[in-house]
Amino acid sequence: MGRTGIVYDDRYLDHITGQGAMEYPPEKGLAHQMPHPEAPERIKNVHSLLTSSRLIDFLIQISPTVVDRSILELVHDKRYIDTVRELSESGGGRIEPETPLSERSYEIALLAVGGCITGVEAILRGEVENVYALIRPPGHHASRAQGMGFCLFNNVAITAEYLKREHGLERVLIVDWDVHHGNGTQSIFYDDPSVMFFSLHQDGNYPPQSGTVEEVGEGKGEGFTINIPLPPGTGDGGYVSALQEIVGPLCRQFKPEFILVSAGQDPSMVDPLGRMCVTYAGFEKMASIIKRLAQECSLGRLLIAQEGGYNIVYQSYAVVTMIETLSGQKAHLDKPYGDFTYPETTYFKENLQKVLSTQRKYWDL
Repeated sequence: MGRTGIVYDDRYLDHITGQGAMEYPPEKGLAHQMPHPEAPERIKNVHSLLTSSRLIDFLIQISPTVVDRSILELVHDKRYIDTVRELSESGGGRIEPETPLSERSYEIALLAVGGCITGVEAILRGEVENVYALIRPPGHHASRAQGMGFCLFNNVAITAEYLKREHGLERVLIVDWDVHHGNGTQSIFYDDPSVMFFSLHQDGNYPPQSGTVEEVGEGKGEGFTINIPLPPGTGDGGYVSALQEIVGPLCRQFKPEFILVSAGQDPSMVDPLGRMCVTYAGFEKMASIIKRLAQECSLGRLLIAQEGGYNIVYQSYAVVTMIETLSGQKAHLDKPYGDFTYPETTYFKENLQKVLSTQRKYWDL
């Protein structure tokens, strides 16, 4: 049984997103403002569950470090980094309407990247087999020169480039199952055949018109971007089928030396920003599949990084479910919503067939 690491630090709570439902700021005059979806409680509750259930006693606790900005520059434009730093240090503001910063956000974003870097270093040293990086702010919408969708710097993309530059890895696999398309990660590696990128996302959700089947990469990277847009209501079966029928076979052909996952729990059945109906059982199965792929293809080297997930209660238990799967230990929690599952659907199969048809030009499927 491989050892599992957990990256967490209370400083992650110091990235304050405040009140205001995303792009509708408080000064517009609503009588009651909803908290921003990307709230500190998203990860605080997960850590509380891990602690109260004693599951954390079976995990290797990894303390993240604040990375130097040179690590950001592996991926991000220097002028964009300066913009984030200056806006944060001047007291905060918004990179764009949905993405607020507070006075410590730049530092905490460096710590989020540092959480992933510290995690992969622990894996490479053999201290752990796999890691769950319970970090924020999230990152997968951030491109080289623009943050968006709650994301400042692209944690997973930076980590992939770090593995290549600092450790000489030649093939890194990224799987993104956040409900929203991982447009930032895609843009960063669109012409790079050393990074295979999968995005499983709700078709047409966010960003609009992003993440179509036809977006496959360009130049030397053509065929190494695989978008798997799924229709609303897909549920557990569609995600499991996509991982088994598309991600698995291509992963085995690509032979990655490390697997990174951008894990959002916003495909859940009760998430306010998605409509995909994935249950605890679905998240457990997804984590199990990706863990087995890592054991088969990349010496077990696997880091799963927190992205979205905005029903704070369901998301917290879903993360714990995945950590149970990674570690082989049980938290023995009575989960809210119980074992409720949606009836299995089949209408996602047409979408999977489109992906398979497109990718047969590049891969043996």
